[in-house]
Amino acid sequence: MLKKFLVVIFSLFLAFPAYAGFNDFVKSIEGVKSAVVSFKQITKIPVAGDEVSLYEGVIYYKKPLKFRWQYTKGSNIYIVSDGEFVETVFPEDGDCQLFKLTKESDLFPLVSLLENPKAFRKYYRVLDKGNVAVAEPKFKDSIFRRIVFFFKGKKLLKIKTVQEDGTEETYLITDFKRNVNLKNRLFRLEKCG
Repeated sequence: MLKKFLVVIFSLFLAFPAYAGFNDFVKSIEGVKSAVVSFKQITKIPVAGDEVSLYEGVIYYKKPLKFRWQYTKGSNIYIVSDGEFVETVFPEDGDCQLFKLTKESDLFPLVSLLENPKAFRKYYRVLDKGNVAVAEPKFKDSIFRRIVFFFKGKKLLKIKTVQEDGTEETYLITDFKRNVNLKNRLFRLEKCG
Protein backbone atom coordinates (compact mmCIF):
# COMPACT_ATOMS: atom_id res chain seq x y z
CA MET A 1 0.00 0.00 0.00
CA LEU A 2 2.76 2.43 0.94
CA LYS A 3 4.59 1.60 -2.28
CA LYS A 4 1.51 2.50 -4.39
CA PHE A 5 1.08 5.74 -2.43
CA LEU A 6 4.72 6.70 -3.05
CA VAL A 7 4.38 5.95 -6.77
CA VAL A 8 1.30 8.22 -6.94
CA ILE A 9 3.07 11.02 -5.04
CA PHE A 10 6.18 10.69 -7.24
CA SER A 11 4.00 10.76 -10.38
CA LEU A 12 2.28 13.93 -9.16
CA PHE A 13 5.65 15.49 -8.43
CA LEU A 14 6.73 14.84 -12.02
CA ALA A 15 3.43 16.11 -13.43
CA PHE A 16 3.62 19.35 -11.40
CA PRO A 17 7.26 20.49 -11.30
CA ALA A 18 8.57 22.52 -8.38
CA TYR A 19 9.08 25.51 -10.69
CA ALA A 20 5.97 26.80 -12.39
CA GLY A 21 5.18 29.98 -14.30
CA PHE A 22 7.44 32.79 -13.10
CA ASN A 23 10.21 30.54 -11.82
CA ASP A 24 10.24 28.48 -15.04
CA PHE A 25 10.41 31.64 -17.11
CA VAL A 26 13.22 33.11 -14.99
CA LYS A 27 15.22 29.89 -15.35
CA SER A 28 14.62 29.88 -19.12
CA ILE A 29 16.07 33.40 -19.58
CA GLU A 30 19.11 33.09 -17.30
CA GLY A 31 21.46 32.52 -20.26
CA VAL A 32 19.89 35.10 -22.56
CA LYS A 33 22.40 37.62 -23.93
CA SER A 34 20.01 39.29 -26.37
CA ALA A 35 16.34 39.15 -27.33
CA VAL A 36 13.77 40.51 -29.75
CA VAL A 37 10.28 40.75 -28.28
CA SER A 38 7.25 41.76 -30.37
CA PHE A 39 4.13 42.96 -28.60
CA LYS A 40 0.68 44.52 -28.90
CA GLN A 41 -0.18 47.12 -26.29
CA ILE A 42 -3.56 47.92 -24.75
CA THR A 43 -3.69 51.00 -22.52
CA LYS A 44 -6.49 51.86 -20.12
CA ILE A 45 -6.44 55.42 -18.79
CA PRO A 46 -8.34 55.78 -15.47
CA VAL A 47 -9.51 59.37 -15.97
CA ALA A 48 -11.02 58.78 -19.37
CA GLY A 49 -11.88 55.12 -18.80
CA ASP A 50 -10.87 54.55 -22.39
CA GLU A 51 -9.01 51.55 -23.75
CA VAL A 52 -6.58 52.27 -26.54
CA SER A 53 -5.29 49.26 -28.44
CA LEU A 54 -3.63 50.89 -31.42
CA TYR A 55 -0.05 50.21 -30.43
CA GLU A 56 2.32 47.52 -31.59
CA GLY A 57 6.05 47.41 -31.18
CA VAL A 58 9.34 45.62 -30.78
CA ILE A 59 11.85 45.56 -27.94
CA TYR A 60 15.45 44.85 -28.94
CA TYR A 61 17.58 43.91 -25.94
CA LYS A 62 21.30 43.19 -25.55
CA LYS A 63 23.44 42.78 -22.43
CA PRO A 64 24.62 44.84 -20.68
CA LEU A 65 21.46 46.93 -20.38
CA LYS A 66 21.14 48.03 -23.99
CA PHE A 67 17.64 48.18 -25.41
CA ARG A 68 15.57 49.82 -28.08
CA TRP A 69 11.80 50.06 -27.60
CA GLN A 70 10.28 50.98 -30.92
CA TYR A 71 6.64 51.26 -31.86
CA THR A 72 5.69 49.89 -35.26
CA LYS A 73 2.03 50.92 -35.14
CA GLY A 74 0.17 53.73 -33.37
CA SER A 75 3.17 55.87 -32.47
CA ASN A 76 6.61 56.81 -33.71
CA ILE A 77 8.07 57.35 -30.22
CA TYR A 78 11.13 55.26 -29.44
CA ILE A 79 13.30 54.69 -26.39
CA VAL A 80 16.98 53.74 -26.63
CA SER A 81 19.51 52.76 -23.98
CA ASP A 82 23.22 52.50 -24.67
CA GLY A 83 23.71 50.82 -21.28
CA GLU A 84 24.52 54.07 -19.49
CA PHE A 85 21.84 56.54 -20.61
CA VAL A 86 18.24 56.27 -21.79
CA GLU A 87 16.98 58.52 -24.56
CA THR A 88 13.27 58.95 -25.30
CA VAL A 89 12.54 60.54 -28.69
CA PHE A 90 9.24 62.15 -29.67
CA PRO A 91 9.74 62.69 -33.44
CA GLU A 92 6.45 64.55 -34.01
CA ASP A 93 7.37 67.25 -31.46
CA GLY A 94 11.10 67.19 -32.18
CA ASP A 95 11.46 66.64 -28.42
CA CYS A 96 13.97 64.39 -26.70
CA GLN A 97 14.57 63.39 -23.06
CA LEU A 98 17.79 61.94 -21.69
CA PHE A 99 18.48 60.44 -18.26
CA LYS A 100 21.20 58.33 -16.66
CA LEU A 101 20.37 54.75 -15.77
CA THR A 102 20.44 53.72 -12.12
CA LYS A 103 19.85 50.32 -10.53
CA GLU A 104 16.38 51.30 -9.39
CA SER A 105 15.37 52.98 -12.63
CA ASP A 106 11.81 52.33 -13.63
CA LEU A 107 12.78 50.14 -16.52
CA PHE A 108 10.16 48.04 -18.18
CA PRO A 109 9.98 44.90 -15.99
CA LEU A 110 10.84 42.54 -18.86
CA VAL A 111 14.08 44.46 -19.48
CA SER A 112 14.91 44.21 -15.76
CA LEU A 113 14.26 40.47 -15.86
CA LEU A 114 16.39 39.94 -18.97
CA GLU A 115 19.25 41.99 -17.55
CA ASN A 116 19.50 40.04 -14.30
CA PRO A 117 16.83 37.40 -13.70
CA LYS A 118 18.22 36.43 -10.29
CA ALA A 119 18.24 40.03 -8.99
CA PHE A 120 14.63 40.80 -9.95
CA ARG A 121 13.37 39.68 -6.53
CA LYS A 122 15.83 42.08 -4.90
CA TYR A 123 13.74 44.97 -6.26
CA TYR A 124 10.28 43.33 -6.42
CA ARG A 125 8.19 41.18 -4.07
CA VAL A 126 6.88 38.39 -6.29
CA LEU A 127 3.81 36.32 -5.50
CA ASP A 128 4.04 33.35 -7.85
CA LYS A 129 0.74 31.57 -8.49
CA GLY A 130 2.01 29.35 -11.31
CA ASN A 131 0.47 30.76 -14.47
CA VAL A 132 0.19 34.24 -12.93
CA ALA A 133 2.81 36.14 -10.94
CA VAL A 134 2.28 39.51 -9.26
CA ALA A 135 5.30 41.74 -8.61
CA GLU A 136 5.26 44.85 -6.42
CA PRO A 137 8.27 47.18 -6.14
CA LYS A 138 10.26 47.22 -2.90
CA PHE A 139 11.91 50.54 -3.70
CA LYS A 140 10.53 54.08 -3.44
CA ASP A 141 9.47 56.29 -6.34
CA SER A 142 8.53 53.49 -8.71
CA ILE A 143 6.04 54.43 -11.41
CA PHE A 144 4.61 50.92 -11.10
CA ARG A 145 2.21 49.94 -8.35
CA ARG A 146 1.95 46.37 -9.60
CA ILE A 147 3.18 44.20 -12.48
CA VAL A 148 1.34 41.02 -13.42
CA PHE A 149 2.97 38.35 -15.57
CA PHE A 150 0.86 35.70 -17.33
CA PHE A 151 2.47 32.40 -18.37
CA LYS A 152 1.79 29.11 -20.00
CA GLY A 153 4.60 26.91 -18.69
CA LYS A 154 7.84 28.70 -19.60
CA LYS A 155 6.13 30.86 -22.21
CA LEU A 156 5.38 34.48 -21.33
CA LEU A 157 1.94 35.38 -22.72
CA LYS A 158 1.49 38.94 -21.48
CA ILE A 159 2.53 41.54 -18.94
CA LYS A 160 0.11 43.93 -17.29
CA THR A 161 1.46 47.00 -15.53
CA VAL A 162 -0.52 49.19 -13.14
CA GLN A 163 1.06 52.58 -12.62
CA GLU A 164 0.73 54.76 -9.53
CA ASP A 165 -1.75 57.03 -11.35
CA GLY A 166 -3.98 54.00 -12.11
CA THR A 167 -3.04 53.69 -15.80
CA GLU A 168 -3.08 50.04 -16.87
CA GLU A 169 -1.06 48.78 -19.81
CA THR A 170 -1.25 45.24 -21.10
CA TYR A 171 1.47 43.96 -23.41
CA LEU A 172 0.50 40.86 -25.35
CA ILE A 173 3.70 39.05 -26.31
CA THR A 174 3.37 37.99 -29.95
CA ASP A 175 6.95 36.76 -30.46
CA PHE A 176 9.97 36.22 -28.20
CA LYS A 177 13.30 35.35 -29.83
CA ARG A 178 16.33 34.68 -27.64
CA ASN A 179 20.05 35.16 -28.32
CA VAL A 180 19.58 37.00 -31.60
CA ASN A 181 22.57 38.65 -33.29
CA LEU A 182 21.92 42.40 -32.81
CA LYS A 183 24.14 45.19 -34.11
CA ASN A 184 25.32 47.82 -31.61
CA ARG A 185 24.09 50.65 -33.87
CA LEU A 186 20.53 49.76 -32.78
CA PHE A 187 21.44 51.10 -29.33
CA ARG A 188 23.16 54.33 -30.39
CA LEU A 189 21.81 57.54 -28.85
CA GLU A 190 20.96 59.84 -31.73
CA LYS A 191 18.92 62.89 -30.75
CA CYS A 192 19.90 64.23 -27.36
CA GLY A 193 22.94 62.10 -26.49
